[in-house]
Amino acid sequence: MKNRLLQRAFLLAAIIPACALAQAPALQNTSPQMQNTPKMENETIRYCQSCGMPLTKPEDLGTEADGTANDEYCTYCYRDGHFTWDCTMEEMIEQCAQFHDQFKDESGRSFTREEAVAAMRAYFPMLKRWQR
Repeated sequence: MKNRLLQRAFLLAAIIPACALAQAPALQNTSPQMQNTPKMENETIRYCQSCGMPLTKPEDLGTEADGTANDEYCTYCYRDGHFTWDCTMEEMIEQCAQFHDQFKDESGRSFTREEAVAAMRAYFPMLKRWQR
């Protein structure tokens, strides 16, 4: 399950342009609501506030203890009212770094591991789970 979570987490790279990830420090001055709801083709896209996975379908959503949907976290990070994986932000980054080839820049070039780690270190602190 952990590997499945990590693979899904970095589908984010296909949704958010690499230039946005690279410019993440500049986004720190914007509101968390704006960071979580970029517009794409007239639709609001929400992202898991733990791993950054796009929440595009109802089955992507995590669940509360009573079974209701939680629209802040994905099903891989949050299920039955609690996080499915107890880790630090740095542990999440290190595990996800193995998928650096899924991060693409505007020309389609894969990020190096170092570029992906730098992008995650800039982006993840803006996610709700890591702001505690």
